[in-house]
Amino acid sequence: MDKIYADKMIEKYQSMFYGFALSKTYTINEAEELASRIVLEAYVTLLKVDDINNWNGYLYRTASSVYARYVKEN
Repeated sequence: MDKIYADKMIEKYQSMFYGFALSKTYTINEAEELASRIVLEAYVTLLKVDDINNWNGYLYRTASSVYARYVKEN
């Protein structure tokens, strides 16, 4: 995927990532940490793929995967 397009999509979904993280952690500090991990993972994967049909589903699955790893670490 084009870097500029990936940047736009991350910007579009960034508040959703933070909301997801806040709903899972209930503290601002942990939510910011989790949201930053989600953004990083989403950005890296978006640069590797060419076309995504379901943005919401794809990014939700990415966020859930990052959250599962976060819980396992803590």
